[in-house]
Amino acid sequence: KTTRFYPNGNHPMTELTLNMKYMAQHTLLTSVFIFFCGYILPAQHREYNDRTRKHGISDEEGQYIVPAEYDEVKIFFQERDTFYVVKKGSKKGIVNQKGQFTVPLEYQEVEMWAPQVHAQFGFALVTKDNNRSQNSGWGILNARTGNIVLPHKFEFVRVIYADLLVGRTFADSTLQFFDGQGKALFQVFGRAASAGFDDNSVEIKRVNRSTYFINKKGENLFPPQIKNPVWTNGQQAISIENGQYGLVDMAGKTLVPFEWKEMKPYNPGQFWVKNNENQQALIDKNGRFIIPLEAGNLYLPNGKLGATYIRAQSGSEPGFDFKIYDSTGKIRHSDVRISTVTVGGSIPSKADSRYEYFTAEAKGKKAQFIFHQKRGQILPEAWASVVYGGENHALIVAQKDETGKLIRFHAFDLTGKLCFKAPEGVTLQHTRNPRLLIATNAANNTTGMVNLDKNSEKIKFEYGSISPLLNGYLTFQQADRRGLLEPNGKVLVPAKFTSLDLPNKFQFRQFRADTKVRGQLVAEGSYEGVNAPNWVAVNSKGETFVMEPTPIEESVEEVATKVTEGSDAAPESPEVEEPPAQLTNDNIFSFVEKTPEFPGGESAMLKFLAQNIQYPEDARKNGIQGRVALSFVVEKDGSLSTIQVLRDIGGGCGQEAVRIVKMMPKWTPGMQRNRPVRVKYTLPVSFKLD
Repeated sequence: KTTRFYPNGNHPMTELTLNMKYMAQHTLLTSVFIFFCGYILPAQHREYNDRTRKHGISDEEGQYIVPAEYDEVKIFFQERDTFYVVKKGSKKGIVNQKGQFTVPLEYQEVEMWAPQVHAQFGFALVTKDNNRSQNSGWGILNARTGNIVLPHKFEFVRVIYADLLVGRTFADSTLQFFDGQGKALFQVFGRAASAGFDDNSVEIKRVNRSTYFINKKGENLFPPQIKNPVWTNGQQAISIENGQYGLVDMAGKTLVPFEWKEMKPYNPGQFWVKNNENQQALIDKNGRFIIPLEAGNLYLPNGKLGATYIRAQSGSEPGFDFKIYDSTGKIRHSDVRISTVTVGGSIPSKADSRYEYFTAEAKGKKAQFIFHQKRGQILPEAWASVVYGGENHALIVAQKDETGKLIRFHAFDLTGKLCFKAPEGVTLQHTRNPRLLIATNAANNTTGMVNLDKNSEKIKFEYGSISPLLNGYLTFQQADRRGLLEPNGKVLVPAKFTSLDLPNKFQFRQFRADTKVRGQLVAEGSYEGVNAPNWVAVNSKGETFVMEPTPIEESVEEVATKVTEGSDAAPESPEVEEPPAQLTNDNIFSFVEKTPEFPGGESAMLKFLAQNIQYPEDARKNGIQGRVALSFVVEKDGSLSTIQVLRDIGGGCGQEAVRIVKMMPKWTPGMQRNRPVRVKYTLPVSFKLD
């Protein structure tokens, strides 16, 4: 597992690869590849068509946003919009979150996340021919409308801010600046430009590689008497002399001597400094210490300006090696462990502010204080458990008794005001509704709802249990049956189901395609009289519909077509097990509640393949490598049948992949409504030479 970071340092890009080695000379790779470009929202799922090897995007209900017909799909998320850069053949375009093309498939390159452009501004850098010649320049488009903002004539383009763009044509030393609509503003000499130290500054790089700063009007930010400046607020400036940092006023008078290895502005009037011994401190504009010079990193939580500073202590007990200061330099806590706040429920990505909060646990106390990076400490008292539910939700906190059991549950708003104090022996849990909590009476294992708007400590414990679903609805249990609550806590469907859960995307698709049903699907389940593999759909009005899942019924000809279309080359016909001449009454499913599994799980399967694979000699001699795609049916007893090669790369690789699958022991069969069923399974096997 490898984690890389985007240029802003906040959002990780993760690649997950499972590797298996065969001997010392050959490597077989069976891999899962996950690529995040910006955020991937919980409501979005990547789709991949094994037959066509095309990519798409669907929402949480299985509705296609981008159909699975593209060679590549990259997701770019910003606060207002989500964009999809799609590629078909050699051409790229942009699709919006409604599935509409805003930029047609006519560009060789489309960049929305790079040092040259910030996706949150809604711009895209495009070129129709990336040969870097005067006839194939770069331009800038508005990704929301597709309108050309800067024409395709520039060797260098960059989105500095939402209202400031820059371009430089070929063989030119002049930078041309434009507003967000492409209107010319001013010109300066230079070879490149980038965002400066604040939202009003631009750093210009000269032809000789030296730099200077201008504002958004093209005016120099520093007078000539200030040498090597790196920051200013218009009254003071940080500059460099002989490799050391100091602070001067705008007339060049020294305020803080040039004796610091590093210097950065923090909160207004406060500066972080580091000396040549790597000790760090916080000083004011006159050089007076606010937080003394000591060893250990001194930083702001999450790198954001606020009311709290944290210092890593040296020589403290591992884990409890932090001090917390307020903005005046007063120590609030010592010997604490800093952690991200525990999250309860499910927070939508667009409203996720969990990283603005952190907890501090004192050594030996087993209790946590909660802080906000700007507002400082929220609750004066430390709690054994602190659970954050979202920016509009209450904090749920609790203490522990001498046995370690959580007791004394309270709910506070994010300013520290008490919202609800639970009775003794009652636990609290978040729901997706900010004003509703689930209360559980530990004495008799009954549950009820707490409405924070009603400000009442009387709870009606009328359910055996309540379980929140990701769509905001809640399931409840009475006796041995389950029912459904609306997000506001009102009963939508009485307790008559033997099982009730959130639908999967295949069920959403089936529901939309069925002309005999209506409304919005919110839950799926089963009740007496409905036998597997049938299931019951529940819509937002509480109406129920019995659904019969559509089985996969592929003919031999359809399978043969898939093999032909899915192959890059087919120099040989791998040995495969012939499919049955006629389909039996036992349906073959493409999705089930519990998928089939190799005995011991995925890791055991990888080990089995690594120990038994033999790289084909013809493939090795001819340098053949790539991915073979197989499909087979996992039968009710776990045996494998109907082994098919969907994609072969030649050189005997398809034959070898089939041989290995035939060697496999019986799998754990797939399950639907607690019964084993036949399931079609697709396995990609990649052959790779070292």
